[in-house]
Amino acid sequence: MEHFMMMLVPLLIGFLMVGVGFNYREREWGVRLLSAGVVLLLVPILVKIYLSLHLA
Repeated sequence: MEHFMMMLVPLLIGFLMVGVGFNYREREWGVRLLSAGVVLLLVPILVKIYLSLHLA
């Protein structure tokens, strides 16, 4: 369950950041929040790829 939460928490925070950033996309901090949310959404994917390539 711990590994599931380690992947779920960044995804939920990333989706929240993307949603709030999209609502305020006309402001500079909204665009930055949107891009930070997208990067945070990619982190679990990159971690899984790194772990699978590192252990192989």
